[in-house]
Amino acid sequence: MKQFIRITAALLAALLCVGSLCACSRAEKDATVRLPLAEEPHTLDPQIATSDSERCVVANCFEGLMKATADGEIVPAAAEKVSVSSDGLNYLFTLKRDARWHINTNHEDLLGKNYETALDLNVISTDFAFGLQHALDPATKAPDARKLYMIKNAEAVNQGKKSMKELGVKALDRYRLQITLEYPSASFLQALTEPIAMPGNHAFFEATRGRYGLNASCMLCNGPFYLSRWYPEDSIVLRRNPDNWHFSAKVYQVNMPFAVEEDTLTKNLINGLYCSAFVQPGQVEELESRGVKVETVQNGLLALFFNCGDELTKQSSLRFALVKATNFSAFGFETQIKGLVPPSCMVGARSFVEVSPGIGRLAYDEKKAISFFKKAGGDKGLSLSVLCPEEYENGVRAVIQNWQKVFGISFAVQVEALPAEELQERFEKGEYQCVVTSVQTGRQTPLDFLEDFQKKDYCRYAPKKMNELLDAVRRAGSEKQLVEAVTQAQAFLIQNAVVCPLQYTASYRAVAEKTQGIYFSHSGQTVMLPEMEMLK
Repeated sequence: MKQFIRITAALLAALLCVGSLCACSRAEKDATVRLPLAEEPHTLDPQIATSDSERCVVANCFEGLMKATADGEIVPAAAEKVSVSSDGLNYLFTLKRDARWHINTNHEDLLGKNYETALDLNVISTDFAFGLQHALDPATKAPDARKLYMIKNAEAVNQGKKSMKELGVKALDRYRLQITLEYPSASFLQALTEPIAMPGNHAFFEATRGRYGLNASCMLCNGPFYLSRWYPEDSIVLRRNPDNWHFSAKVYQVNMPFAVEEDTLTKNLINGLYCSAFVQPGQVEELESRGVKVETVQNGLLALFFNCGDELTKQSSLRFALVKATNFSAFGFETQIKGLVPPSCMVGARSFVEVSPGIGRLAYDEKKAISFFKKAGGDKGLSLSVLCPEEYENGVRAVIQNWQKVFGISFAVQVEALPAEELQERFEKGEYQCVVTSVQTGRQTPLDFLEDFQKKDYCRYAPKKMNELLDAVRRAGSEKQLVEAVTQAQAFLIQNAVVCPLQYTASYRAVAEKTQGIYFSHSGQTVMLPEMEMLK
């Protein structure tokens, strides 16, 4: 038997300190709060949930084996303790024995009059095994299945090449779950905090007959809240889960309206009707002047992107020529950022930007730029279109003036300054040659960011080498190896003149004046509500 090294749950107590600055006597008992969602969820099946709104609801309605604290530490949640073998391949999770699924009258139509006794409501090891099996079942088509590929045979199972029986997940008894990995992974415990790894009751799933996660009667929750009501095109209602004794939520009900207009957001944050919401930069000054706290979340990247699927800009020689003749100071940014991955992406409990060595842009060199330009046929005359947001038009024009100064009048460049929505649409569809724009992420890790970048195919660039570099990130067995692999992957994109990073961009998360104990994922997208209180 392999020797196991124990990971204790001591850090779990740290979460209990969140929001303790004010005395409990000042808090409103059993409050109802309102938290607007950017859009209506399509599904609340955890293994399929991908939008920010879906992930936010799932995070508060389910409890996984592990969870992230407000400080970004990964600690046991439904697991009481975790042991890992000395080779880093075998994980043994011992579950808490008091966890239960919450059943209520919503489920009577689905399960019958005896709904309260129709299922085994203890949260047990087979529930977590089923959640992982559901995630990797090819029929589920889970968008985030790749996050679990470090589990033994997971990729082959997900691709239909091996049977589910060969997956490295085994319920040893009711309260012990063993997971065997394909390779040691620094990302594994973090992956277990994600919706993709949440548990599911197999018997309940089968009873929904394909409607799992589509309405309140087809949701069975084990988290701090449960889904009480779902009003299509209007709102979702969560209520405190009386069957989750690990954390008894301090508010009774959370109303989540969909797609609230900007003016309504501002008004309801000021009057305290909404506890928190993402807001636009133009709202920040007014909100702060009225006592609303606004947190800046650096979860985006502004960059110069090239379309490698376009007949002209797919030429690396032209991209090198343009980048080496780009005077980036024209944009007016004081400092050069460290790479592509924004500060919101974490390695363990630290921002990747803090631990990354950083990557410089390709150096300005007019002589080499002219050489590359001639190689691309520029001396015969070339025409290029550059898209940009309206606020960066002057900077882009200054860059283009320098290009034409270096390359001569045979190089014709057209600038299109577009409204944000039109620019984003053309960028995502690949209807551009060169564009200055920003991408934002609601994801938590550098790997998530880079995988999304490739999956969305912003630059129409997917050489075999890039796939190998991403695979090296997935297979990193330590945080040090992870940082090195991510650094190499983003360096590959920068050094091949596919993306030129300009500046990290921010989102703004507002928190109403009398709200305390609320915390967020580092991207700011997922709001954690169990410790939230409303002051009187």
